[in-house]
Amino acid sequence: MELLGGPPTRATGFAIGEDRLILSLLEAGKMTAPHGRDVYIAWMGEKAYTTAVRAAKNLRAAGFSVELPPAEQKFGKALGQADKLGARYALILGDNEVASGEWTLKTLATGEQAKFSEASLMEFLKKHE
Repeated sequence: MELLGGPPTRATGFAIGEDRLILSLLEAGKMTAPHGRDVYIAWMGEKAYTTAVRAAKNLRAAGFSVELPPAEQKFGKALGQADKLGARYALILGDNEVASGEWTLKTLATGEQAKFSEASLMEFLKKHE
């Protein structure tokens, strides 16, 4: 602490969020994405969060790597983060998708979007591994 201009101190601690550190390093060009995710789940709304957690659990059980952000984000920001993490797909879940049972899957490389039921989403992803 003295080297930093503070009073003599016996111990010092430090903490940083890993996800934010990795995103900062990626933005600065100091590292490449460790390995992309298969699916990034972009969710918005309380009902959508419960569905997003279930979707993440089921996708992981099927062998897919999934990123599920812990906090709600605007879809534009969520899609940007999905791109930075190297995700192949973004699963878009909002209250409308939950109510209709039709989930939106966006292929990030092409920008194409399609709607799927939960079962047909799994079939699609397994065919395109």
